[in-house]
Formats: sequence, C-alpha cells, structure tokens
Amino acid sequence: MVWLIGLPSLVLSLFLVLRVPAPASEEPATPRVDAPRTTSVGQSESSTTDEEPRLAVARADDLRRLGQREASIATLQPLVDHADPAVAAEAGYRTAVLRMQLGQARLATGVLSNLLARSPERLVADRATLLLAIARRQTGDCPGAVEALFQYRASNTLLQPYVSFELAKCYEQPI
Repeated sequence: MVWLIGLPSLVLSLFLVLRVPAPASEEPATPRVDAPRTTSVGQSESSTTDEEPRLAVARADDLRRLGQREASIATLQPLVDHADPAVAAEAGYRTAVLRMQLGQARLATGVLSNLLARSPERLVADRATLLLAIARRQTGDCPGAVEALFQYRASNTLLQPYVSFELAKCYEQPI
C-alpha cells in the first residue's frame, strides 16, 4: 500500500522528464531526408517531381513537431508557388496554420487570402476559409470574420456548432 503513495510522483517525474524541451542553446537535430532510391536499371523508384514536394512537407512536419515552426515555414515557402495547385494550396494552408501557432494572425490572414484568391478549384478552400475567419477574428476584423464564417457555413455544415461559437465571439466584441 505504501508504494501506491509514491506512484503518482513517479508518473509525474517521468512525464516531466519526457516532456521537458531542450534548452535554447541545444537545438534538436534536424531530421534527415534520404534521397529517392534507384532501381538496378538506374531509374528512380518514384518520380522526382512527385517525390520532392512530399518530402518537403514531411520535413516541415518533422520540424513543426520539434518546435521549429519558423524553419518549417521556410521549408514550405518554396512550395507555395509550386506548379501543382494541390501542392501550392496545401503548402499555403500549412504555412497559415504555422503562422497562427506563432501568434502571427495578421500574416496568416494574408497567406489565406492569397490562397483563396489563387485557388478557384477550392482544393483546401473549406479549411482555409474557416482558418481565415478565426485569424480575422483574432486580429479584430469581426466583419471580415463573420463574412468568412457565413461563407464556410454555406459550403460545409460539419462544424456548425463551432461556427456558431465563433460567430458568438464576434458578436460579443465591441465594434
């Protein structure tokens, strides 16, 4: 019975040891991305043009998980102007999410507005529209947020309660 008393403190200490971030002077190692393997004939296992964006997005995700959001944005930045609209839209959306996580809602608003203007086929339009509404609300642009929320609600009802919650937050703010 006595060992039960020490169990919570042991669990807490293990949690703290495993979750403590590295000191600012020690940067975690950047994940290594291997080059595509080649077959015996010398052809690439997968097309380099298809593989490079996927590897860059995976590297950006790894950097984000390590807490290196600025490095992740730098990794995604070349993909924002990619020839493939799907790659460009996903990179733009991920960049905006990272900007929001860094507390840069105004920059995220710009990225999302550009993404929605350039992406008429609306590859990630629903997600981008909702994130744009949240970013606008955080910057104090409630009329713009309400417009984006109504636009999102017209095309997607999956998150209807959350949209109503965001609308209520805007209506509570003084004009």
